[in-house]
Amino acid sequence: MKNLALIVFTILNFTSIAQIKLKYSGSYSVSGTPGQVGAIYTWNNVGSENGVTIKSKIEILSITGGAALEEIDNAYDGSSRAWQPIINGSQYNGGFWGIEFKISFYNASNNNPLTISSFKANGIDIDGDGDKVREYNRFDAPSNYTLESNTYLSTSSNNGNFTFTSPKTVVNGIDITQTRYAVSCLYENKQYISVKLGGGCFGGNCSTFEGTRLHSVNFYDVVVFNNAQVLPVTLLYFKTINNDKKSVTMKWATSAEINNDFFTIEKSTNGKNWVEVARIPGAGNSSQIINYSYTDNNPLSGTSYYRLKQTDYNGEYEYFQSKAVVLDAKGKLNLEVFPNPAKENTTVKLTTLSASKIVVKVLNINGQEVLSATELDGNSLEIQTSLFPKGLYIVEITQDENVLRKKLIVE
Repeated sequence: MKNLALIVFTILNFTSIAQIKLKYSGSYSVSGTPGQVGAIYTWNNVGSENGVTIKSKIEILSITGGAALEEIDNAYDGSSRAWQPIINGSQYNGGFWGIEFKISFYNASNNNPLTISSFKANGIDIDGDGDKVREYNRFDAPSNYTLESNTYLSTSSNNGNFTFTSPKTVVNGIDITQTRYAVSCLYENKQYISVKLGGGCFGGNCSTFEGTRLHSVNFYDVVVFNNAQVLPVTLLYFKTINNDKKSVTMKWATSAEINNDFFTIEKSTNGKNWVEVARIPGAGNSSQIINYSYTDNNPLSGTSYYRLKQTDYNGEYEYFQSKAVVLDAKGKLNLEVFPNPAKENTTVKLTTLSASKIVVKVLNINGQEVLSATELDGNSLEIQTSLFPKGLYIVEITQDENVLRKKLIVE
């Protein structure tokens, strides 16, 4: 008799616009070779609420241990709303089989990825056949998971992916009260998840009949993410750095990204009329700190401005605060260090149009600070280099958001 293992996905979002139940029964389309790696099954409408129609795609990522997909969705047993693949497997004693799936969500109106802020994926009724077969569910990269203190499931992990394997004991039907055969995994800010469903054979070799398992993935209490109420990108900083060879480097970092397609660097001579310099791909969806940088090798002379633009998958965008950069009229950096190489003394001179405070630092080859000053005499500073050991140093000047650096050799 085929056994039914149920995975229940509870999706929660407190800035919601809709709570819906997804339903995978009904027609679907498939691209690629059905049942093979790379095949993508698409349900154009698995749920709709307040004008938001959800499209879902399920892709076969990998097949291991001789597993075979008998049906992508069985509509006759188990839950009428669930996605229920039937997977065949036969193995020698101690062998496992399984199929890895990617389940992703999209806004059906524009085909843009649809991010869910948080959800719990609950694997229910992960059991055996009472004889040889042990089932397993693998959940990839959850934020955390919860098991009963006296669970029957064994747990293993690999690179943040967690596998929960049952004993050979069988649970009749779908019994959600058998929580010792269940696991709850928490996901945050996900547009898709990957799961692997399968089984293993123990206590003798298994036939295909014994290894045929009906799995069920059920999504309910779904809350559609309200993109209009949440900032797509949380920017930690955006700064410019003047380099020593007619270039300007922009650096920025994000702590969170939602549906972020790309960044655009723009520059201007007056802070009003802007031209695009470069596009840098975004991370899509992320809750980690990500650092970005771009170097403009053709900066404008005099005072110019740079700004950062962020664009979503749906074409919506926002601008962040612009930064001013000052280069001299010839387009060279307006920092002078002379004499260089130096023996007894050297002079640091900065030509600037700003009246802001200037900070001068001298760093050794290991990046350690050996001198720091904020008081300059007419934008100049004399440094007694005879106090420094011979070697290579970096003179660094900071004013507002601009950082200029130049090499200094002490003989």
